[in-house]
Amino acid sequence: VGKKAYNAIKQKSYDLSYVAKGSTMVMVSIEVDKATIAHVGEAVAICKDKVGLLYQTEIHVRIDFGWEIVSRCFFSYHPKSLFSTSGSSPFKKEDRFLLCSDGLYKSMASDILQAGMFDDKPLEEILDEFDSISRKQCDDNHTAILIEIE
Repeated sequence: VGKKAYNAIKQKSYDLSYVAKGSTMVMVSIEVDKATIAHVGEAVAICKDKVGLLYQTEIHVRIDFGWEIVSRCFFSYHPKSLFSTSGSSPFKKEDRFLLCSDGLYKSMASDILQAGMFDDKPLEEILDEFDSISRKQCDDNHTAILIEIE
């Protein structure tokens, strides 16, 4: 009975494109004056200058029956969920890119996160503050890389 139930649930999950687990990824390729960003899953890339938001990736999550479901990720055993999205954005000196996991961006309001990207502090101190907030506000793991164009 246990194996039949498991197989029935697995098949229904597949039919509904439910992803119980998987890996997410975000990356930026910086060439001359253009950045190309690719990602899958809940990882996020934010490109911002001192004036405002230049680009932010779409989060690949949907809500099904009250559950947050990752709609695109690696290693999910669902071929339809393997497609990533990408975009390009021009950039200039002093623009910043934040590549982060959902554990970071879900731990604070987006305006606080974006404002923090341009605190008048060394990048390492900004990341330490993000880390401190994430540890207090979120029970998920968190990873972040903050890049400034020189």
